[in-house]
Amino acid sequence: KRQQKSKALHDAQECVKHSPPAYFKAYSRLGAALQSLGRWQPAKDAYEKVLKADANNGAAKKGVEECEKQLARKAETVEAVSKKEEPAPKKEEEKDLLDDFFSEVEEAAKPQPVEEAAPKTSVVKTEKKDLGTAQSQIDRLLQPNYKWRNLNPFYVLDLPHEANEDSISRRYKAMSLLLHPDKCGGLDRAKEAYDEVQRAKNQLNDPDKARHVRQLVEQGRKQGKADWYANGKKGSLVDAQAPAGPRL
Repeated sequence: KRQQKSKALHDAQECVKHSPPAYFKAYSRLGAALQSLGRWQPAKDAYEKVLKADANNGAAKKGVEECEKQLARKAETVEAVSKKEEPAPKKEEEKDLLDDFFSEVEEAAKPQPVEEAAPKTSVVKTEKKDLGTAQSQIDRLLQPNYKWRNLNPFYVLDLPHEANEDSISRRYKAMSLLLHPDKCGGLDRAKEAYDEVQRAKNQLNDPDKARHVRQLVEQGRKQGKADWYANGKKGSLVDAQAPAGPRL
């Protein structure tokens, strides 16, 4: 309930802020919100602004009467406490705490900025740029013995065999844009390289084939590691495992 009342006060303050001076109903709403929170003097002030514009406003009159009654009761209480020589309430501290509370409520009510994700087309274009030139990809895909090397669809798409579906989809789109015969200036053998990319994507679209390729690559990497140990760890492990991709 306290949160609801605080929100009502915040809404009323915003209404006063954005309403023309002649719109006294905003102050009537503000007075009711302040009154519900026990802030009698500010509520009384708000109701009196209503009465300046509409002296016969019954709700405002009733509100002023109630606020005056509560303020008088509060004064009597303070006087009684003072007579008992009890420390007076720290009004400034209470006011600061209350102001902090309403500041937090207002801050929480503000819409938080939402970070927008980059458009997929932009991501694909960036990936296309990272692939280099169309000619360099044609040379890679159609080098000697390419039919054998390109049995590995991950090699064709130049991706690790652990790549997920999103990575595969982005890379396929980027390479298709790069190598499409109508978009790469009539380079020799562009159509052949483009067909290799299409074939690789079709292969990975089949979950069973994709799983089988991953298993073969993993076996090749294990064999490369075993050969590396057998050769006394000559060279780097990365180089020893490199042939695992094409060696399917």
